[in-house]
Amino acid sequence: MVKIDLTSNIQKQLANATDFATKRKLVKDYIMTELRGKYNAKDGVEIAIGTVSAKKYSNVMTDTKIKVAPHLAEAIQQSIFIGFGNERKNHEYIGKWAYYECDLDVGGKVYVGRLNIAIMNNEESMLYDINPIKEK
Repeated sequence: MVKIDLTSNIQKQLANATDFATKRKLVKDYIMTELRGKYNAKDGVEIAIGTVSAKKYSNVMTDTKIKVAPHLAEAIQQSIFIGFGNERKNHEYIGKWAYYECDLDVGGKVYVGRLNIAIMNNEESMLYDINPIKEK
């Protein structure tokens, strides 16, 4: 389980932001400066967080998703593989999809997040989004 630290500096900045556009920019910038890299899921698969991850993750934001954002690397590391999908979703560079899940403790409420992992045509894996995030 990933325990979301709501007292960190980035969480304070997000809480003080007055609109979603500002929160979206904070999340995108944080992902690019602090989280960009490759992380191993529990099954050993290496999953990258990069430019596309930052753009797609910050595209549709909810309060819970905003709070989870600084912990994306931990979410990958704690995630468990649940299956593959073959839908292309209009992306020619993506060969298939893998789905992982992890539990997220956000302020004492437990959620399960489904990590959408794009498996590129070159076989590299990339975090695309966490959707849905549902309360358990």
